[in-house]
Amino acid sequence: MRPSRFVPCPTLALALALTLPVITFAGPPEGFHPLAPDQEVAQVTDWTAVTDGVWKREIRKTDGSLRTERIARGPAGLRWAAGRMALELLGLMDRQAADPTASLETQIALRRQAIRDLEGAIERLESLGGAAATVPGIDSCDFTFGASAEAVGGFSGGSGARANADASFTSTCGIVATVTASVLTTAAFGNPPRGIRLDLDDCSLTGDDVSCDINAGVGGTAPCSSEASARVSSPTLGLVFEVEDDNSSCG
Repeated sequence: MRPSRFVPCPTLALALALTLPVITFAGPPEGFHPLAPDQEVAQVTDWTAVTDGVWKREIRKTDGSLRTERIARGPAGLRWAAGRMALELLGLMDRQAADPTASLETQIALRRQAIRDLEGAIERLESLGGAAATVPGIDSCDFTFGASAEAVGGFSGGSGARANADASFTSTCGIVATVTASVLTTAAFGNPPRGIRLDLDDCSLTGDDVSCDINAGVGGTAPCSSEASARVSSPTLGLVFEVEDDNSSCG
């Protein structure tokens, strides 16, 4: 992902320059400053409110399907994000019960810790009246984050499905975040179909300079499917940014 410097809306330029740290994004969200006041976020037309503390936008892909991006902020937004993570944790635990691996065990432990961190952030923000990113030294801190996800049909020049996802976070002042990425692809094999091929991967890391970049792909025939998701979660900053994409084409 190529970093791109955030440029605030003209009406916000002076206020943001005086109150917010320097932020660059390794990917979306363009046009959305994660620490701007809620009333200013509402003026960014690309993003729409989902529920209290949560915004999303949908980007139409070349095949007509939609890729979804979401940002959650403040106590209500982080509570929503923690609920989504809890559902993902149940899915990982089901996979671990069916086919135990050391990698899945690590992902489960990291996901549990990420949920606990968000719960702690919710308590902190609520004690501050919902103020976001009230962190000593935040005004002199630079941080970069980004996430992308792509799920498409086709594999190695033929029929099938593939997916890739990446997420990254870097901070110059010790602020940490958890980055996660997940991909899943399936396709049938045989004529007539005799079964399903599957390829999947997960990544979860926490730190002040971390990144996940994974992919999966299978060749085969209909039915094909692929899913990709990526997330950056920073309890200290009080925000979560995530991207999801899915596909049901064989290419």
